[in-house]
Amino acid sequence: MLDPDFVCGAASFIDTWDENSRIVIPARFGEKSILAIVDTGAPYCILAPDVADHIGIDREAGYRPKRGLSTRVGEINGWLCRVPVTLEAEKGYGIEFETTVFVPDGEWSEERNFIGLSNFLFRIRFAVDPQENLFYFGSPV
Repeated sequence: MLDPDFVCGAASFIDTWDENSRIVIPARFGEKSILAIVDTGAPYCILAPDVADHIGIDREAGYRPKRGLSTRVGEINGWLCRVPVTLEAEKGYGIEFETTVFVPDGEWSEERNFIGLSNFLFRIRFAVDPQENLFYFGSPV
């Protein structure tokens, strides 16, 4: 499946998280390796404030939208910041690029990190193999 015209790498994913069926993949934001939920309904990656602090994101240097991010649990205020992200491959090779992340204000579980569609997944090729639990990805376009 690692056709270089489509994808360059693959990583195993977890398909159950918080008793829900989800695709959870390993990713590295800055120097911090985390597990992140693939959420095709999220416009941005969402990083927990503790994770953002750990990798040294200066939220004040980012942009604070006038409106919060609309989520299932309501509108959440926070900051938009740029950060390098790496998808590491178990097969093939990984990719690294810069993306926009949303860092919520206030309380947010360190385990609730998301990879969003518009500013992340739209920029790469990806495919999911549910039989092998593999998340395939291609270089940023």
